[in-house]
Amino acid sequence: MAGEINLSDARVQLDSAKDHYSALLRIFAEWTKSGGIHVETVRDPVFVEYRWQVVVGSEPSRNLPALAGHIVGDLWTTLGYIAFAIYRAAGGAPDGDQAAVVAFPILKDRPKDWSAVVKNKVPGIWPAASKALKVSQPFAQKGQEALALPTIQALGRTDKHRNLNLCAAMALSGNAIGPQTGTLPAGLEIRLARADGNISQGPVVPIEPGTTVQLGLCRVPPSLAPFEDAMYTWASGIRFDQPPPPHVEFSFRANNSVEASIEGFGGLIQHVEGIVDRISALAA
Repeated sequence: MAGEINLSDARVQLDSAKDHYSALLRIFAEWTKSGGIHVETVRDPVFVEYRWQVVVGSEPSRNLPALAGHIVGDLWTTLGYIAFAIYRAAGGAPDGDQAAVVAFPILKDRPKDWSAVVKNKVPGIWPAASKALKVSQPFAQKGQEALALPTIQALGRTDKHRNLNLCAAMALSGNAIGPQTGTLPAGLEIRLARADGNISQGPVVPIEPGTTVQLGLCRVPPSLAPFEDAMYTWASGIRFDQPPPPHVEFSFRANNSVEASIEGFGGLIQHVEGIVDRISALAA
């Protein structure tokens, strides 16, 4: 190492991400509290069925997808500043051909030669810094930790036109109330709405007043249905009390299908902060 690692720029961007995240949480909470967005349960007037849907009654006070994009952009820039701080501490010039190639490496698969890969990304890097970046890689981590950097990378590549959309996914409730069917042969069917082309994700929720997006439904079909989608009507005498409201998780998804929940952005910030602290310890 030729000099001190100056992470001041990285910390400024990290603080910006925290500020934007605080604003996102506050504005979303205000929006839901005012009824600007809410989840409602609708009882079908004819068939024994309840539907859950998200209703947008008004716009939030700020553009939430843009605010989420600022968070990701801040984190993406923070990673770039970390790499550049290491490069400068190794004696690298602030401009020129080498400076132009500096980037924070993000590898999901363990490379055959980590040393060669990291030197291409951060010219002049020394062994201790190389090790610190290596343990920060997705291939060196497990579970949610391994997903953090790839998520930031996928959401933050503005050169790939990654526009973010608000989405909602409903989780099944464990305390659903079953129907009282008497002697009628019947079952309970629950269906979850899913994104087009991806059954693991919920649908997009356009932030436009008057928008209604179905999240799921529960209904009582005959256990021996004479045809597909056969349904009992309320006139059959079946009693089915309104089920409890479901838990709904809101997220922001890019057009490459990568997404992060509103709560998950906090985890991404903590993950990047951990990397900043790890690199900072090299200068201690």
